[in-house]
Amino acid sequence: MNPHISFLHAFQPNKPTLVYDLVEEYRQPLVDRPVFSLLTRGKKGSDLKLDQQTGMLSKETREKVVKAVLKRFSDLISFRGEKVKYEDVIPLQARKVVAFLEEKDSYLPFIAGY
Repeated sequence: MNPHISFLHAFQPNKPTLVYDLVEEYRQPLVDRPVFSLLTRGKKGSDLKLDQQTGMLSKETREKVVKAVLKRFSDLISFRGEKVKYEDVIPLQARKVVAFLEEKDSYLPFIAGY
């Protein structure tokens, strides 16, 4: 598969838009949820800070966000009747996309539960 040919995102020179397509199923459970959890726990995310010089997240905050997101990848979930890690679902679903595009199988999207 060509990573520059996608079906959801428009072509962008030198960008792997197929990767952007594949990421969409996982953005909410693997990135948004841990980040929002950091923002809403305790005193409304008061432990998250901006760098006063750059206006970007501080180094410590970036490390917390990365740690929370990466931890989420190893969480166990129920997927097609089995307990698996999120990180194991991604390659399975990518292979399913390939099979679907080759017209060898149907495709069921990954839908995260709460």
